Amino acid sequence: MAGYPAHLLKSEALAAISAMDSDQFVRASRAVISDDDPPTVRSLHLLKIFASAFGNEDYASALCSQLVAIATIRRIDAAPIEDTFDLIVSSMPQNAIGEAGQDWFRQHRDTFLKLLRMKSVRLVAKSLHLSTDFADLFVRSNIVTDIRPIFDGDRNGITGALITQTLRLHYISGDGASGEQEISLGLDSDDIEKLIGELKKAQKKAEASKKFLQNTLDDNVFAVGEDRYGFR
Repeated sequence: MAGYPAHLLKSEALAAISAMDSDQFVRASRAVISDDDPPTVRSLHLLKIFASAFGNEDYASALCSQLVAIATIRRIDAAPIEDTFDLIVSSMPQNAIGEAGQDWFRQHRDTFLKLLRMKSVRLVAKSLHLSTDFADLFVRSNIVTDIRPIFDGDRNGITGALITQTLRLHYISGDGASGEQEISLGLDSDDIEKLIGELKKAQKKAEASKKFLQNTLDDNVFAVGEDRYGFR
């Protein structure tokens, strides 16, 4: 679940977007905007729509990811989409986007705003926001196994050994401001069995919930982690 929405603003993707011929960008964007019914909440479905119109999956991936990132930032800030877009464009030099790229985004401001107002873009951004709207977000984990010697009373020899397990959880705050943090928890054998059992139950509950909801919502139901908001 690692990755706060604002971190999805990538200078490489923005530079790739601004490299497209203006006429081609406008034509393909019109095709995408006309293909917004029915809308989708799935990022991969959104990518297919853009890839079909632009004829280049890599370009579509860059464009979709940045549209969703901008729309998510607007949602979090509760600001008009025009203000969010203009602020991001004005800060592009800080993200290693040259003056030519900045001018390209300004030239296509109206088209970008129409893309950002698409129902599918706004719904995918909403799903991204909801999937990261937690106080803390899991990044990764590992279990460290140690062997601790048990010395005799005089500490002149080792009479035994104890095997210990430490679960290390790495996480970031929901706003991504404090960087990666870590907490370590000592586990015994029973704790590990219980943890494995709870994780398996969580997977079963997620699948049961999906099957129940898909009867009415079809493919617009998914568990956090099943969609890729970086589109790669």
